[in-house]
Amino acid sequence: MSGLRMSMEVVDPEILTLLARLEQHDTGTYAHSMRVAEYCDWFASHLNMRRMDRQRFVHSALLHDIGKLRIPSEVLNKNTKLTDEEWREIRNHPVYGMEYVSGLADRNIVLPDVIMLHHENTDGTGYPFNSRTSELSAQVRIIRVIDSFDAMTSNRNYQLVKNVDEALAELIRCEGTLYDPEIVRLFCAHIQDASKSS
Repeated sequence: MSGLRMSMEVVDPEILTLLARLEQHDTGTYAHSMRVAEYCDWFASHLNMRRMDRQRFVHSALLHDIGKLRIPSEVLNKNTKLTDEEWREIRNHPVYGMEYVSGLADRNIVLPDVIMLHHENTDGTGYPFNSRTSELSAQVRIIRVIDSFDAMTSNRNYQLVKNVDEALAELIRCEGTLYDPEIVRLFCAHIQDASKSS
């Protein structure tokens, strides 16, 4: 991600407050959220997303994991296998997230579906609603890919870190099941172009 810089304009104070709470609660989730938002801003610029749409998308990406404020940090950072109850709580974080962003959504500052549906899979096997591609906005399908890419290429307690090529190969392997094939193709192409020019 070196060389990518998010063009943050005026950010609503409520977003900054929530991000400060997230950083205090779990620095790993906070850092991941910042990187995902940076990637989303960068990718949206390549897609020529309209300015206001892009801004709302980036704000939503910043807060996509804000529901993890409800989950104890020791669960978020657990090095061993999660219990069934802990896994249920993790899977509820998109729903919890809506509790934190309802005011921002009412003011059209964030996109509720990005927060609620960023773990839905193309084939309907995701959570929390088992939605299929036809029910998911472009922004949701984009953040699903970017969220996974950053998780694969960052230091996480529960998995080995992949390099960029390995992560892109995994996205391609899972296109059509976890990820929208068109989004994967575009994202992989832009990441490879960025790698060549850096």
